[in-house]
Amino acid sequence: NDFAKYCDAVGVDFFRVRELVNVVESRNLHLPGGGVGGHCIPKDTWLLAYGTRDRYTPEYLIKARNVNDSMPSYVAKLTNDGLEKLGIDTNNCKIAILGMSYLEESDDVRNSPTESLIEILEKTNAEIRIHDHYVKEHSNYDIDVEIEKTVKNADAVIIMVSHKLYSQIDLKWLKEIVNTPLIIDARNVIEPQDAKSYNFNYIGIGRGSMWCE
Repeated sequence: NDFAKYCDAVGVDFFRVRELVNVVESRNLHLPGGGVGGHCIPKDTWLLAYGTRDRYTPEYLIKARNVNDSMPSYVAKLTNDGLEKLGIDTNNCKIAILGMSYLEESDDVRNSPTESLIEILEKTNAEIRIHDHYVKEHSNYDIDVEIEKTVKNADAVIIMVSHKLYSQIDLKWLKEIVNTPLIIDARNVIEPQDAKSYNFNYIGIGRGSMWCE
């Protein structure tokens, strides 16, 4: 995740770098994304750090956890930057979020990064709609089961989970029903060139951005 941010800053495609690095035997550069959820990683790393609290501070472990925890804020920043670049009032817009679970093809919402993202975005007056066809209900948020209801008239579409359904979205159809053609791809679901071919403005973690003229 930290290296994906670095690639965004210098204009390099993280996924091309990852492909080249992983050619080397024993190399396994992991995938970046909008956050790390689930039951184990967010909890167990802090428990490891707590175990040596009086004898040693595992700084690298803590830094890694802090970087992963920062990703929903990074997604929110990319979204707000994109809206501002397009002249959209971030306090008076509609944001569609695709994916509530922490893992693709799953209904598990434990420590979902999407929940953290929503909490950040709710600090504005933006209307936020959420879709996840696996998550039928949520204790804190209304979840749409029909994707059209979520994205209709949206000023930004944020992809937070790499469900197969989202990779199969008809971009021509999507372009016709959104209000502003802006995609923030936190999971490398949409190819930037595909988005641009349908006149979408695209921002992807580790992929940089593409803007329509």
